[in-house]
Order: sequence, then structure tokens, then C-alpha cells
Amino acid sequence: MFSNKPSKQTLQSILLTQIVIILLFSSSVFAQNNEIEDIQFLYDNGEFKQSVKQLDNVGIGNFTPEHFQLYVYSLANIDLDDAEEAADNAIETFSENPDMFLMHADIMGRQAQNSVFSILGYAKKAKASLETAAKLAPNEPKYLQGLMTFYMAAPSIAGGDMEQALVQAKAIAALDEELGYSAISSYHWNVDEKDIALETLKTGLEKFPESFDLMSQKANFYVSDEKYDHAIETYKNITALKVSSLPTDEITEDDAQEKYEQQKSTVLNSHYQIGRIALVSESQLDIGVKHLETYIELYKIADFDLTGLPSIDWAHLRLAGLLFEQDETVLADAAIKQIKQPKIDNMESIYKKLSKKIKRAIKKNR
Repeated sequence: MFSNKPSKQTLQSILLTQIVIILLFSSSVFAQNNEIEDIQFLYDNGEFKQSVKQLDNVGIGNFTPEHFQLYVYSLANIDLDDAEEAADNAIETFSENPDMFLMHADIMGRQAQNSVFSILGYAKKAKASLETAAKLAPNEPKYLQGLMTFYMAAPSIAGGDMEQALVQAKAIAALDEELGYSAISSYHWNVDEKDIALETLKTGLEKFPESFDLMSQKANFYVSDEKYDHAIETYKNITALKVSSLPTDEITEDDAQEKYEQQKSTVLNSHYQIGRIALVSESQLDIGVKHLETYIELYKIADFDLTGLPSIDWAHLRLAGLLFEQDETVLADAAIKQIKQPKIDNMESIYKKLSKKIKRAIKKNR
């Protein structure tokens, strides 16, 4: 599947996929408690330098895993080399905590994307951390999922191995039937057996018709295959799914809270994806506008961790693009003016181009 000589683009795609997996399958990335609530608030609002300053005041010797997660991801938005050093410290300090190794793998992945001469080295470090996480928690599917994704995405010279990916997929299926359908389907998709992959998902959805994960995967496959109408329809179905209730007793509180937040996050992301795909495919523009407006409204009042979801700035940018495509230049201008930080998340070039188009159109229509 992969050549022995990796291109930079191929290796970058490894860890892009890997980052997504880590974010999607980790439970809430940052714990919510009184001690770090203020720092969490700073992070959520993009105040990364201030977040780091507050954490430096706590002192790295006093860090819990939650402190480290906030610290590493804040630094990742400022300087990846500093984030790498902090992530190294995290796995040394909490060498029995698999989430620290997931985080470490994520940072190694980001470094690989930005490296010219050390791509393989960082890829191998990411693999080592994912393997350690899986060894520390062999009965927890999310760690096996991260490792499986690496095996599927990486070239063999960096540790990719489709046979091992299938081993992990089967191990996941043995632990969790629903996640097993997802894992097996992913494997078939990655070996270009798309019909089998979709049939596997169909079987899984017949058994688990309310599965947020399986339906999301189906939508993602359609997007990957550029079957945009099918993707939009599937994402619309996700937004109609019933989210589980919040916990009512302490015994089930943690698991129920995690399930609630994951499902709410999936629904919210589906609204955004409908808008994004409508813009990419230049189809169903009115549907895209409706769902992006819903995304923005729900994002503002969300009662769960928004980590890993597109920022509200991205939503405004996509909305402005859709409105512009509909010749609603005044509304597009209003939407793009809502963007607070256009230089974050690699949106600057898109922002500048669209801003110029909108300004020219408004000037022309005067």
C-alpha cells in the first residue's frame, strides 16, 4: 500500500489522521475542576500565553495529568518545541498514564508535519507512545484505535503495517462489538475494499441504529469518496439522533457524562460539516447556511468540552463563504466581520482571499 520511500506529504497525512483519532477517542481532554477551571477558560478562549503563565505559577512539579494536558496543548499553539519538551516531561512524570502517551504521540505527530529532516524520527516516537498507551490499557479500545490508525496510515519504513492494523481491529471488536464494526470497516476502507467497508457499516447500523460513531464514519467515507449529497444526508441524520441523558447518580456519573459529551460533540460537528461540505461541493448552499447558523448558536451555549471542534471563527468563515456564493454580499460581510482571530488555525489565507472578494463585490454593487 505504501512505498518504502515516504514523501513528506504522505508522512504528514499519518499524523493528521492520528491527531483526529486522538482527539475524537479521548474522553474530555481536560478535566473540569475548581483548581484549573480558570486556566481551562483561558485555553478555550485562545489565551494560550496567559494559560501557560498561570500554569507556570502552579509549578510543573505540582502538575496533575490534567495540568499537563492544558500545558502541553497551550504550548502547542505557541511553540511546538516547547510543547515537545513538556510532553516528554509528562510521560516521564506519569509513566503509567496512557493518556499522557496519547498526548505525547499527538505532539510528535505535529512535529513530524513541520519537520523536513526529522519526519521519520518523530513518526517512530509517535508509534512508540501509541504502543505504550495500548500496553498500559490493553482493554481500553481508544488506545488500540490510535495504534491501529497509525499502522494503517504510516509507510512501512516508519512502522506502518496493515497486518498489525487488522490485529488491532480484531482486538477492538473483541472488546466492544459496536466499535469493532467501525474498526473492521476502517481496515477494509484503507486496503481499498470500499464496498466491504460500507457493507460492514451497514451491518453495524442494523444492529446499532442509533450509533453516533458508525453513522459519523459512514458520513466520513462519503466525504472521502466525494459523494457529497450522501455525506450531507448522513450528517443530517446524525443531527436528528437523540442524545443520551446526563448522569443521575454518582455510580454512573463519569461514563454517562463522557457519553453525553461525545454525542453532543458529534451532533455539533455534524452541523458544521454540512456547511463545510455544502461550500466545498457548491451544492445545497441554503442547507449549509442553516446548519452553520445552528452550529454557531449551539457552540455559544454548549455545556460540554468543545476541544477538537472547529472554532466559531471557522464557522463564521464558512458561513461567509456560503453567503457569498449566494450573492448575499452584505450578509457575507457581516459574517466575516465576526471573526476574532483570523491568524489562528491556518485560516488566514482563506480569510484574506474571501475578504477581498466580498469587498470587491460590495464596491461593485454600490
